[in-house]
Amino acid sequence: MSDMILPVIVPVNTSPTLCPECGRPENKKIVCRHCDYEYVEEPTTRLEISIGVIFLCIIIWLLVTGIYWFVDNGEFGDHQTLFQIIAGQWEWLKTLRIW
Repeated sequence: MSDMILPVIVPVNTSPTLCPECGRPENKKIVCRHCDYEYVEEPTTRLEISIGVIFLCIIIWLLVTGIYWFVDNGEFGDHQTLFQIIAGQWEWLKTLRIW
């Protein structure tokens, strides 16, 4: 009987929080306590999005290249250095004639 798993039920309030003053759903904002200046959240710009995408692509490329390097240097691999693999990838990219 001690091996029996009992479900845990956690009550969660999914209704929006209401303002204690007016009773409507809260619309919070960040303001200065001294002068009541309202800080506006700036939307993400296209430049920030493009920098993030480029950074993400570089990280994915490094991960895939590193994994390929570890797998390729196995028992039956060419035993290339990581620099040789990256140089080979650059040579392959130059043959695509995209630019």
